Amino acid sequence: MLENLSSLLKSTIQNFEIEPDIQIISQINKKISNLQRLRYEKIQQQEQELEKLVNEYELKLNGIQSLELSQERKKILEEINELNNLKFKLARNYLELENEINDLGLQFKKKTQELVDLQNLNILNNELNANPDSNVLKLKIYKNFGLLIETKFKSTTKTNHDNGVKDLTNDSSFLDKINEDYNNEKIHNLVINNNRTNLITTLNIDETDNKLSDYFISNYLWDNL
Repeated sequence: MLENLSSLLKSTIQNFEIEPDIQIISQINKKISNLQRLRYEKIQQQEQELEKLVNEYELKLNGIQSLELSQERKKILEEINELNNLKFKLARNYLELENEINDLGLQFKKKTQELVDLQNLNILNNELNANPDSNVLKLKIYKNFGLLIETKFKSTTKTNHDNGVKDLTNDSSFLDKINEDYNNEKIHNLVINNNRTNLITTLNIDETDNKLSDYFISNYLWDNL
């Protein structure tokens, strides 16, 4: 029985073909070795590139640090600050100049209008002076401008002017009387009614002690009419 079993095992083993399997295993081992070699070479290559990048990084970092500590960088930063300050100063000066130009433009328009009004008034005065009955018309023009002229006397020097205030804008001989001398006791009150602003202003002119110049009086009238 045992002899038969041994013969059977021997016969079975002889029938196995293990040579192909051995060859396959050998090929597998060879490929594994190749892969390990390629892996090692790749790792070596990557390590070299990494070391190169690290060296470059350190060089650039050192360059940046040296630049930050250099006097040239400080000088550049100071110049940048000066340029920024100059920029803000120029912007402020530009705004101030623009505002000044606008103000001058408004003043120019105002003065131009005053010149036109003066020219128109001079034309009217020339025409009125040629008319013997021009005083009444002049008074109407003054009233149209909102100008009321009153005369107050400090003491009684002539009849019909006793200690009080008289509205001369209704008197046709007003322009003749305003130039007369009432013993240096006469005070003129210029009452100006501005129709645009609805404001009433008064300017007192004392003939005995008038400290106001004609230039001031004319400007005051034009500014408030």
